[in-house]
Amino acid sequence: MLKGEETRFFLMSLMIVVTVKAAVITLSPVSVTTTLNTIVNFACEGSGEQLFWRVQAVILTDSIKIQRDITVTDFEVSGNLSSLLTITALPINNGINIACHIYSFEPSFQQDLSGGTLTIRGVSTVEDIQWSIALQTLSWLPPTFYSDDIPLGEKPIYNVLINGISVTNITDTSLWLNISSCTTEFNVSIVTSVNEYQSIAMEYSVDNNGVYNISIVNYTLIFNETSSKYFYVELLNFIQSNKRFCDIAIVGKIQSWEEDAEKYYSPENIATDMRETYVLYIMDGLEPCKTYTAVISVINTLKNIIENEDNVTITSSPNSIQDVVLSTEGNGSVSVRCVYEESSTVDGCYVIFTHTVSRKKASFYITFDNSTLISLPTNGVYTVTAYAITNMTIVPWSCVQPKEVALTITTKTALDLYSSSCTDGITSSIIDTTDAFYVSSTIAISMLPSVPSSQSTLSASIVLLSTFGGLLLVLMLLIIISVAWCLRIRNKKFKGPIMENPAYGQVVELQQQRPSRVRTEVNPAYETVLPHANNALYESVW
Repeated sequence: MLKGEETRFFLMSLMIVVTVKAAVITLSPVSVTTTLNTIVNFACEGSGEQLFWRVQAVILTDSIKIQRDITVTDFEVSGNLSSLLTITALPINNGINIACHIYSFEPSFQQDLSGGTLTIRGVSTVEDIQWSIALQTLSWLPPTFYSDDIPLGEKPIYNVLINGISVTNITDTSLWLNISSCTTEFNVSIVTSVNEYQSIAMEYSVDNNGVYNISIVNYTLIFNETSSKYFYVELLNFIQSNKRFCDIAIVGKIQSWEEDAEKYYSPENIATDMRETYVLYIMDGLEPCKTYTAVISVINTLKNIIENEDNVTITSSPNSIQDVVLSTEGNGSVSVRCVYEESSTVDGCYVIFTHTVSRKKASFYITFDNSTLISLPTNGVYTVTAYAITNMTIVPWSCVQPKEVALTITTKTALDLYSSSCTDGITSSIIDTTDAFYVSSTIAISMLPSVPSSQSTLSASIVLLSTFGGLLLVLMLLIIISVAWCLRIRNKKFKGPIMENPAYGQVVELQQQRPSRVRTEVNPAYETVLPHANNALYESVW
């Protein structure tokens, strides 16, 4: 048995040992050799006030944990410190030193440090797998990590699998695959082998859908002669793809600017082994004098999605006039002027006057940008319509709403009966029909040669003088015949009584003389007619 003082000393020493925790590692981490991409644990236990880990002699921080794929779990077992470090055997972690560090400050600073090395064996996976749709080629980069025990220059072998089925073992880093252009997607796996080591499979999902682009090259707007009401448009489209076409169609739609409406057209499949082609697409039902947006889309018929689209603005009123300006000038005359677009290339306008009662029509051709005075021979209200003329052909549609004009004729002169078939800038014709008027797009406008105004005035004067002279001759002939007839009747009546009357002497019968000349210029029965200069604009036959 212990004596009293010995017992007391033993108890005090035991209390000191329990109170003061010396920095001692009882379970040290050890060196580990493992294959690539495996999980490795490093354990550490001991006594002291604090335990922490060091990697490559640097205290483990959160950023290092993320960089090297490290996790740490701390425990406390029977009052001792305990910790477990878990690390993935990545190529970046090959050969690193991992150490456990425990320290204590009481009664004086103490520390203990112990660690091991992580050695990795094997080969890493291939990198950066690429698929070329145009070339149908699969390519990749070789592994970046080979363990130290692999001889330098040793070539790896690549086992390529498509959808889990091995297709080849090669040493090259590219491979042409006989994949159908209609195959939209597939999975690739590549396993690298070198010496006795084999990497894990590198997976890659291939999107074999082509990239399609469509562009509208040009379009042609054509008036439908059959319906005489609508246009149709032919759009020439250029389609490109980075793969051969498969299950591709184009479809069109028309959007009206004036109305909130869309019209869709049937899809047209594209059957070609080429990667680019021209396709003509037709859309009909375009009304004149409206603006449309034509949209052409490339559709993947398998997925029913739009791959690409293009659009163009179409104005269905080319070569049209904007307005016709009318101004009555009195006595059956009206001033007519057609208004055109700024960029218009038309030759002129074709104006039709339709009498609202008789339905007779008078038509006139007016040259571009001219204001023309037109005379009509009949009173009444006229409906006026105007059509553009281009390349000497009447455009068969009009964007001008019909207008009405009322004309009143107070007097008629001999000049009103005369019309010139050739004027400066205008020709005309009368259309005698009560049926609806249809303007054919193939009507040819005959432009007669222009006559100078002085020559036109001289021609009118000659016609008037000729008419006046003819009338004088007819009147003189009628007067002579009338006088001769009267004298003859008078002679027959008085010849007998005068010869038998005794109150008269010898009567000698004189030879009757007729006047040699009749002076009409002093005879009030005649009216002096002077030539009247005027410009007749048309020839009217009613």
